[in-house]
Amino acid sequence: MTDNPVVIGNDSIKFIFTATCKPMTLIGVQGTATANKALFDSATNARYVVPVGKKFVVLKCQVQAAQATAVGTDPVCELKYNTTTTGGTKILEVYANINNFQSSIDCYCEVAAGNYLNGDNTTANYANITILGVECDA
Repeated sequence: MTDNPVVIGNDSIKFIFTATCKPMTLIGVQGTATANKALFDSATNARYVVPVGKKFVVLKCQVQAAQATAVGTDPVCELKYNTTTTGGTKILEVYANINNFQSSIDCYCEVAAGNYLNGDNTTANYANITILGVECDA
């Protein structure tokens, strides 16, 4: 028998664990300022789109980047959502004050059904984006 957590979430943002509430990790690796790539579900290795009747709540965005070219002036990475696997509405921008960095940002953003989460490496030679969140009923 597996014991499931009663509460899942991040810091002060919590969800009561139910059969329809699923914690998830989305990942994206991008090289040479490659713009707008859909993030992948780490469990299935498939591009993640929020299923019908669900929403995805972004709780944390972790970014590792190397050789950023616009340190301090332009975002190194952007997180967006859209009904296609590119571009979209910006949720979050990550800036760097040094050339090689990693950052972990707590946030709360609800993404509706039918949307992909897209990472945009704007100025780094390499960026790794990890999103921690919860898929739950809309």
